[in-house]
Amino acid sequence: MSSPECLDLGRPAFVYKILMADDWRADTPVVPTTPLDVKDGFIHLAIGPQIAGVLERYFGHDRDLVCLRFSCQTLSQQGDGCLLRWEMSQNGEVFPHFYGNLLASWSDLQYLIPKDRASRNTLLRHLQERELDEHI
Repeated sequence: MSSPECLDLGRPAFVYKILMADDWRADTPVVPTTPLDVKDGFIHLAIGPQIAGVLERYFGHDRDLVCLRFSCQTLSQQGDGCLLRWEMSQNGEVFPHFYGNLLASWSDLQYLIPKDRASRNTLLRHLQERELDEHI
């Protein structure tokens, strides 16, 4: 990993957290962590164009998932202002990571990501189009 850096204003307006639908309850105050989050010591997030790869790499097509959207502006105002960091992954791609408890109340939209490939691809296209419309 590269050294952490604070949110850059040129970054996208939103980041996303993907969870198994069985792990998500809207009345939960803190977004559940995944085993990978716990192992790495931060919350793994993604930007819109990264979601499809994250789904393929870590979740497959055999379960229903939930995708929570968070405003980068909201996350960058938490704690000391540097809890949202953009860091290089092992494959050289930069991903957003959150170092702290991710509160469910900070999520402005939640999507159910269905199992079937066609519906999943339709949703991913919608997310990318919406993010392009709302990009900083």
